[in-house]
Order: sequence, then structure tokens, then C-alpha cells
Amino acid sequence: MDLAHQLFAQLQELPQVEAIALGGSRASGLHDAHSDYDVYLYCTAPIDEEARRALLARYCTVMEIGNHYWEYEDNCMFRDGVDLDLLHRDLNGFAADVRRVVEGHEASLGYTTCMWHNLRTCKVVFDRHSRLEALQRRFDVPYPDALRDAIIHANMPLLHGALPAYDAQIHKAASRGDLVSVNHRVAAFLASYFDVLFAINGM
Repeated sequence: MDLAHQLFAQLQELPQVEAIALGGSRASGLHDAHSDYDVYLYCTAPIDEEARRALLARYCTVMEIGNHYWEYEDNCMFRDGVDLDLLHRDLNGFAADVRRVVEGHEASLGYTTCMWHNLRTCKVVFDRHSRLEALQRRFDVPYPDALRDAIIHANMPLLHGALPAYDAQIHKAASRGDLVSVNHRVAAFLASYFDVLFAINGM
């Protein structure tokens, strides 16, 4: 058993842990020897940081416990040199976020369907009451037409046409030689562009 699965076996013994899921390339089977582990830990209550540190120290050489950069997470490196991102989530809150997109058809400026995709493609490692697998079944549905329309309506004006549209901002920044702003606005343009592209193709 590799270090990750040894850790999973220990985590599922904690009473707060409701489910464990593996995401990213490790879930799809497209990983290589250097791919990190994206692990989602669904908990009913917080796990004490010192208890997490003691547990992770058995398997990891480097640990940052309780980071808040994107989600609440522990960022570590296994003893074999492979990185681990352990993200702590509340299953009810996560389900509500996915529901707002899939059933409520709420669009964002880029990344609208990222959590839906995360749910659909994750590999469930442990599911104490089968709630995570039930969510996967609930949201294994065709791409809603109303969501497609909402994403296009929200994002297209910022690609081109609106006064603050990204293409105009990129042009202005380029004319000034402001490469930092060019990079910043290109990243935002691509997020909205792919949101629209995925929506049009029902992906």
C-alpha cells in the first residue's frame, strides 16, 4: 500500500471524516510519478490542527497545516517526494454550491462548472454513509440548457462588447507596454472564454 492509501486508512478512522475523495490526474489515471494528490476530506466537524499535524507527520516530510489560499487545506509533501493537497470541506455546503449551478443555473465569470466537474470526476475512496456517492448520482445529469444560456449571457459581454470587456483592457495594457496587466487580463479572458466554450459544447 502506498503512502497515500496508508494515510486514507488512518483518516477514515477519524469520527469527523464523512467521506474521502481523490481528484485530478490521480483520479483519472492520467498521472505520472510526479503528479500530486488532490484529496478532498468531507468532515462533519473540524479536525484539530495539532491532531492533523501528528497524523500527517507519519507520512510527510514537509507540512503546512491550515492554509487558506483557495480552500481550507493542508499542503504537504509525502516522504517519497510527491505533493499532497488535503482540502477540508463540508459536504452540505459543497452540495449547495453544486446545486446552485446545476439546478439553480447560476453562472460565474469563469470556472462556473469547476465544482460540478470535480464531483463528477472524483474517485470516492471512503464514504461512511454513501452521501458523496449519492451526490454523484444526483448530479450525473445532462448539461442544462438554462445553465448554458446563463453562462453565455454572463461571460460573452466581457469577452467583447461591454465597456470593461477584457479584449479592450488587453489592448490598452499592451499599448502601454504593461505586461503584468496583459497577463492578468488574458488569464481572466481565458477563464470566461472556456466557460462559454464548455457551455456551448455542453461540457
